[in-house]
Amino acid sequence: MPNNAKPKARGKADRIITKVHRIGAGLFLLSMIPAGYASFKGDIASPLVYLPLPFLFALILTGAYQLVMPWIRRRQARRMSSGTGDIV
Repeated sequence: MPNNAKPKARGKADRIITKVHRIGAGLFLLSMIPAGYASFKGDIASPLVYLPLPFLFALILTGAYQLVMPWIRRRQARRMSSGTGDIV
C-alpha cells in the first residue's frame, strides 16, 4: 500500500510546481513593464531594471524540474518493470 501513497504525493508536488511556474511567469511578464520603462527612459540606471530577475530565476528552476522529471520517471518505471527494483 505505500506504493499508492507515492504517486499521489508526487502528483501534488507536480501541481504545486506547475502553479508556481505559472504564477512566476505572470509576475515575470508584469515586472517587465516597469523594467522596460526604466531601461528605455535613459536617465540613470534604475533598480527597476533588476526587478524581473528573481522571477526569471524561479522560472529556470521550475522549468528545469518540469523538463527533467518525465525522463527520470520513465527511467524509474523501466527499472521497476525490468525487475531490478534499484533506483540509481
